[in-house]
Amino acid sequence: MQYMTWYQAIFIVVPQTFLMAQIGLRLFNIKTRLSGTFLSATLAGLLSCYILCCVRVNYVIYFLILFLSMSALIAYIEKINFLYTIIGMMMGFIVYAVFKTLSLMFVIKAFTVASKQWLGNPAVQLRAFYLTAVVLVVLLAVIIKKKIILYDLDKNRVDEDEKDF
Repeated sequence: MQYMTWYQAIFIVVPQTFLMAQIGLRLFNIKTRLSGTFLSATLAGLLSCYILCCVRVNYVIYFLILFLSMSALIAYIEKINFLYTIIGMMMGFIVYAVFKTLSLMFVIKAFTVASKQWLGNPAVQLRAFYLTAVVLVVLLAVIIKKKIILYDLDKNRVDEDEKDF
């Protein structure tokens, strides 16, 4: 079972879910308000804190609860199709997982931490996350600036001007 302290939930889960949502949804041209995504990430972070600190479930079950709750919160708050939100969040998770794996390998080598020891060490987890976060913020800026879109899920929306035709 995975254990998480309250400060890990706040300083890791909230920014992690925020970045996953922003990257994933933007890659599918689904624009959200930053405040709505941040509110969703904060609520998901509180739920994560409760699940991992109090209930202590398996990490796979924790991820599924976090993933579905974050998708539902964004879909509800931002008035987006739930399926589109799940697709965007899944892509955001894939991007996050790739960069997390790369940064974790770097942190383990740089700080000479045994690969099994990092799970129980919150300081190493924070270092690995913030290295990942810096890379993801740069990636998000590139996605926004260059308007990188994998598939346009927003094309099905009808503009207010086109409703009359």
